[in-house]
Amino acid sequence: MTADPVQKRVWPLWKYVLLIVSVSGSYVGHALIFDLPILAGGSEAIVPLQTGMWAALMTSFLCVLAHWTAHATEVRVFQMLGQLPFQEDKGGIDQIRADWLAFSAQGPHRRRRRIMLIGGVVSGLLFATIAIGMTIDVDTVMDRVISAGWFGIVLPPLFGYTSMHVYTNVVSNNFVMRAAVDATDIDILRPQRQIAFAQLALRNGLGWIVALTVTLLLTLGDQVSTVGMMPLILGAMALIILSFFGPMQIIHQKLVAVKTAELERLAPMIAAARNAVERGDDSAGNRLAGLISWRQAVADAKEWPTDAGTILRLFLYLAIPIGGWVGSAFVEALLEPFF
Repeated sequence: MTADPVQKRVWPLWKYVLLIVSVSGSYVGHALIFDLPILAGGSEAIVPLQTGMWAALMTSFLCVLAHWTAHATEVRVFQMLGQLPFQEDKGGIDQIRADWLAFSAQGPHRRRRRIMLIGGVVSGLLFATIAIGMTIDVDTVMDRVISAGWFGIVLPPLFGYTSMHVYTNVVSNNFVMRAAVDATDIDILRPQRQIAFAQLALRNGLGWIVALTVTLLLTLGDQVSTVGMMPLILGAMALIILSFFGPMQIIHQKLVAVKTAELERLAPMIAAARNAVERGDDSAGNRLAGLISWRQAVADAKEWPTDAGTILRLFLYLAIPIGGWVGSAFVEALLEPFF
C-alpha cells in the first residue's frame, strides 16, 4: 500500500525531539562562545534559566509546533473529509486533493506564499531585535547585541516559515471547504452532517493559536510591557476569528442557497394544494398539511453548521494563548514570595 504523501510530511516524534535539542543547543553553544549567562543567578529566580536561554527554549518549541501544525493540520483536514457524504460523480477526496495540488502550483498562489514568507522574515527580525533584544537581562549593551544576534538569525526564517504555512493552511482549507461543499449532498434537515464543516473550519485557527501562544511565552517576564504586547494579541485574535468564519461563510452560503431553493420549490406545490382544497378536493387537505409542515421544517433549518460543542471549542482555542501567558505570569507572581 502506497503511503499517503501528505501523511509522510509529518515527522516521527524523535525528529521533533532532535529539532528541540538542536535549536536550544545551538543557543547554548552561542552563549558559551560569547560568555553569556545560561542559568539565572540569585535566589529570587523562579525558573533557573536566564531570559535569553528561556526564550531560546521557547523558540525551539515554536520550531516544532510550526512544522507539526503546517502538515498535521492538512492530514486532519483530509481525514475529516471522509465524514462527508460525497456525490458519486464528483470524484471524492482524491479529486479534491488533485484540484488543490493543481491550484497550489499556480503563479498567484506561489507569489502570495513568497509575500507571506518575506513578511514573516521581516516580522521575525523586528521581534528579535525589539521584543527579545530589548528585554534580555545582560550586563552590557554589547552582551545584549550578542545575545540578540542568535535570535536575529533564528527567528526571521522561523517566522517566515510559520507565516507562509499558516497562510497556505488557511487558503488550503478555504479551497477544500469550497470543493467539499460543491461535491457534497447538502441535507439541511440533517444538521449533524454539516458539523464536519465546522470542525474543518476550526482547524484554520490552530496555526495562529500555536504561534501566538509560544510567542507570548517567549516574552514572559517582568521586563515585558503588557501594553506593548496588546497589538500582537489583538491582531492574532482577529486572524484566528477570521480564519474560522471565512470557511464557515462558504458552507453558510450553500445552506442558505439550498434552503431558498427548497422553499421556492415548495411554494407552487402548496399553492396548488390550497387551490385544490378550495375547489372541494378533500384528498388535497392532507397533502396541503404535509407540505406546510415540510415548509416549516425547512424554514426552521439551521443556516450555520455549528453546535454548542463547536462554539465552545472555538472559545477554548481563543483562551489558550491568553490563558497560557496570564497563567504563567500569575504562577510566577504567586511563587515569588517563597523564593
